[in-house]
Amino acid sequence: MNPHVVEDGLFAADNVTVEWGGDVTIPYEHETYWPALIKLCADRRESQMQRWRELGATVGLSEWDVRQSAQEMTSAPVTEKEITLAPAPVAETVVAA
Repeated sequence: MNPHVVEDGLFAADNVTVEWGGDVTIPYEHETYWPALIKLCADRRESQMQRWRELGATVGLSEWDVRQSAQEMTSAPVTEKEITLAPAPVAETVVAA
């Protein structure tokens, strides 16, 4: 890992959190985020258990099949048109006169 991503010109300061030397502060509100994380985990576990049962509920099933199939059931596919790539930031070079 490079802890100097701003200084090395890899990212602009407005794209990096304060912990990595940038300007972005992301407030963490435990009362908001923790219940949402618990619900997300419970929902994923339930969908994976459902898929495991659909595949036969036996020892030896591929974890990949169970997780991949459960994920496909719970998320909408992303099409190529929906993906937009932002251009990489270009570090400015200062030339001494």
